[in-house]
Amino acid sequence: MTALLHANVTHLQANANANGLDHVVVSTLEGRRILARARSYVLACGGIENPRLLLAARDVQKDGIGNDNDLVGRFFMEHQHGRAGRVHTDDPFRLWHLFRKRRIAGGPPVAPTLLPSPDLQQTASILNTALTFKLQRDPSQGLLLNDRIYRHLKHQLPPDRTRRRLWHAYRDARGWVQRNLKPKIERLRSGAGARHLYAMVRAEQAPNPNSRVTLSGERDRLGMLKASLRWQLSDIDKQTVSALAESLGEELTRLGAGRVEKADWLEDPSPEWPLDPTVSKHPIGGYHHMGTTRMGSTPRTGVVDADGRVHGYHNLYVAGSSVFPTGGWANPTLTILALVHRLAEHLDDRLRQTDP
Repeated sequence: MTALLHANVTHLQANANANGLDHVVVSTLEGRRILARARSYVLACGGIENPRLLLAARDVQKDGIGNDNDLVGRFFMEHQHGRAGRVHTDDPFRLWHLFRKRRIAGGPPVAPTLLPSPDLQQTASILNTALTFKLQRDPSQGLLLNDRIYRHLKHQLPPDRTRRRLWHAYRDARGWVQRNLKPKIERLRSGAGARHLYAMVRAEQAPNPNSRVTLSGERDRLGMLKASLRWQLSDIDKQTVSALAESLGEELTRLGAGRVEKADWLEDPSPEWPLDPTVSKHPIGGYHHMGTTRMGSTPRTGVVDADGRVHGYHNLYVAGSSVFPTGGWANPTLTILALVHRLAEHLDDRLRQTDP
């Protein structure tokens, strides 16, 4: 196997019959171009780049490859983050401590969450969104200094080796403090009334055809049209958070453990979510780009079939979370790996059958 570094696929060339790829064009920033041919091709470039490549291949099919039914780029989904409300309780530290992220000896970090029961999902007609707790000062006071440093180091420093080492050193030191000192510090702060308890959500987004990736009119350094993202939520996304806050409040009241004051933004009838930088290190969402080349049994319901093959193309496949028809609330990595293993087995069987 040969791996090409600093090589960017800039065009998918369909054959004249529009039923397979003939080759792909690979370009470098220095201006070199090569044509690459294979028996099978797999796009594994993420939920924004996968549809961009398909949409940009318009020389044989005017709307792009796999896009006869205008599905490529649609149904973009994220795991949006938000504050469901403030939890009023006599012992905020205790409830936070029960659900804080912890590391089991010899294992990975574990973060307990609360989820709606299947009965609640059905009766309230809501999605499967996760809820947990966060101790923090009043959000109106803005970000703490250490959070501002964290975001600056992560997003503003050039990604060369020296600065990445600096970022990793800071992240490791911060992680040590979080594991070893934070519980003691938060107990003191919450006891003094300097910290309040909030219910936070990592939400499932309902598939929305109007939430989509399209091509803009601008071109990048390689001459490709840039992607344009219109991330659009639906009424049910906000209704889910509102229902969860109400359900949590009812349960806390039943247990005599406190009450929930719902966040003001949940009273807004529009589907829009606020951008609150104090929600988490990722205040918008999880950077989980899903759904833009969704899987479906027919070309009218999806871009790819159950094997990840683009409908109508015998040798073009898509891998990654862009094939998800729904997103759930949990990190997509394990599902991506499962689908990739399945695709690898499919391709292995297929290539063995065609080998001379």
